Amino acid sequence: MLYKVDAFLRILLIELEDLESDIELLIEKYGKDHKEEKISNYVFKENIALAYNELFGVEGLYGQVKEFRAEEFKSIDDVALKIDEILDFSCSKKGYIRSICILVRRKIEKVRKYVEGDF
Repeated sequence: MLYKVDAFLRILLIELEDLESDIELLIEKYGKDHKEEKISNYVFKENIALAYNELFGVEGLYGQVKEFRAEEFKSIDDVALKIDEILDFSCSKKGYIRSICILVRRKIEKVRKYVEGDF
């Protein structure tokens, strides 16, 4: 099981980096759309605020998950539970937007299916 937990953590970090890149691309797109006057200043500011909130949340989670050691967990479920605790705390106490939970949980399920061979 240690091998699967280690693989899960390594792949999840890659997926979180990918999520960060996706959000950064959205930020660039919002800037381009605003410059080309495809979206109003109000919509631009709202979108940018949302995207940066998501980005900060994912970056923070990445830093915490990077510190995880496979030996600390008995199973992939234990890792997912720990991440859920971090997400719940971040959204309720730090003010991060709840969409981070949805985005990260999708990544967790994607990696879990891959590692467990259920794809």
